[in-house]
Amino acid sequence: MKYTYLLSLSLLFIGCPTPPNNDDDNGGGNGETPKRDYVWSIDTMVFNIPEAPPDQVSIHCIWGSSPKDVWAVGQSDVGGGRLWHYNGVQWIPRIDRPRNGFDGDKGYIIYMYAINGFDSTNVFFAGFKAYVDPPYDGFAMVFKWNGSTWSEVPWRSGESPIGGLGEILLQGKSKFWVANASGAIARYENGFMIEEPQFTNFRLGQYNIAPLENGEVYVNALKDTSIDNVPQGTITKLYHRNLNGVWTLIEDKFISGADYDDNGLGRGVLCIGNKLFTDNRGLWEKTSGGWVKRMSYHGMGGACLISENNIWTYFNQELWHYSGKDWKQIIIPQLQNYSGGYLYGRGWSDNKEIFLSLHYNGKTYIVHGR
Repeated sequence: MKYTYLLSLSLLFIGCPTPPNNDDDNGGGNGETPKRDYVWSIDTMVFNIPEAPPDQVSIHCIWGSSPKDVWAVGQSDVGGGRLWHYNGVQWIPRIDRPRNGFDGDKGYIIYMYAINGFDSTNVFFAGFKAYVDPPYDGFAMVFKWNGSTWSEVPWRSGESPIGGLGEILLQGKSKFWVANASGAIARYENGFMIEEPQFTNFRLGQYNIAPLENGEVYVNALKDTSIDNVPQGTITKLYHRNLNGVWTLIEDKFISGADYDDNGLGRGVLCIGNKLFTDNRGLWEKTSGGWVKRMSYHGMGGACLISENNIWTYFNQELWHYSGKDWKQIIIPQLQNYSGGYLYGRGWSDNKEIFLSLHYNGKTYIVHGR
C-alpha cells in the first residue's frame, strides 16, 4: 500500500553509559525511588477466540493505566492479533475494536500502530485506514476507548491527512501529539485532532516527535539520500515549536555516507519530562550548551521512559536502567530460554510493574517485572 509502513527501530549495542545531569531524584514519576529489583516472568499472549490464530504477532507499543489495565498494539498476519489487553491475569486479543469498513463502495482495513492514554477511560489508538482497492491509499485515524465503547476522534478540519500515524506522545493531562507518513503533525486538544501548518514532506513515524512538559515540541525529520541507488547519507533536521505555536528549523545537518556520525543530532528523538534525547551511536541529551552524550551504543532497539530519572533501554536481550544516579545492566535469567529473541519497541511501567515486548520466532511474549 502506498502509505502503509512498518515501524522499525535500528539495533542497539550498549556500551559504557554516563548519567544525565539531574538535580533531583523523582525517578518513580511521583517522588518515588526508581525500582530495579523486579521479579521477572514471561507472559504468553493467548489467542483464545474463535478465529484463525496468527502465525505472526509483532508488538511494538505498550501502555497501561495500571498493571491490571495494560494495552499492546503491533503487527500481525491476522486482524485479531493486532490489539491485546492484559487484565492483571492474562493477555487476550481485543477483536471488538474497529477493524474494517466502507467509505461508499471503497472497502478499508484499520491498522493500529500506537497507543497512549491519560487514564482507563481516555485511551487513544492511532493508525491508518488503508483502502483495499487501487490506488491503495489511505488516511490517518485516531480512536478513543472510554472504558466501554469505541469512537473515532474527529479532525477539526473535517479531513484527516494521508498516511498512517506512528506514535502518540502525551503533553500534560489533556493533550497529545502525532506525526504521520506524509510529514503531517497534529495535536489532540478539546476533543479534536488539529493539524499544524506543514513544514516538511519527510516521512515521519516512530521517534520523530517529542513534546516536552513545558509546552515545547520538537520534530526530527529524516531522509536517506542516494544517487543511482547508491546510498549517499542521511539528512536530519530538528524543528522546534515554541510556546506561541511557531515552528522554527533549529538544526540541519547531513551525515555523509552513513546513518550515524556519533556527533549530536542523529536519527530520531525521544523525550521524558523536559529532557530531549537523540539516537546517534549513543543516547545524546540536548542541553543549553548543545548535545551531550549520555550512553554509548550503535543504535536504539527500544525504550521504556517512566520519568527523567527512571529510564530503561534495551537491545536484543541486554537491558539497562538509569536510576537518576547511575546506569546498571539488569539480568533477566528467563531470557536464556528464548535464544535469538530480542526486546523491542516501547514498554510501559508505573514503577511497580513493568511490561516489555520480547520478539521470538515470529511471536511476541511479554517480559513482565513485578
